[in-house]
Amino acid sequence: MSAFRRKMGGETDWREKAGTLLRSVTNFMVEVQRKRGKSKITAGEYVVERKLVFLLDDLRKAVKENNPLGLSELIGEINQCWFELYEEVSKRK
Repeated sequence: MSAFRRKMGGETDWREKAGTLLRSVTNFMVEVQRKRGKSKITAGEYVVERKLVFLLDDLRKAVKENNPLGLSELIGEINQCWFELYEEVSKRK
């Protein structure tokens, strides 16, 4: 078993974990947009959403190119942005 697989949690394929993260974050972003409705997006939300979209594109490319190198750092950045977006949205209420 490779060191990368051990780090990612065992025998589970890294692409499955990346796909799960991708779906979860995408669903969260859709829910945020649905709750926002017709109200305007704040500057903080916009910045974090744009950054998150670019990171998700990088994740899609890594999965498509079958390149797991640097994936743990990318996943960390995505989780950080996801949390920042959550904080920005919670300020709204």
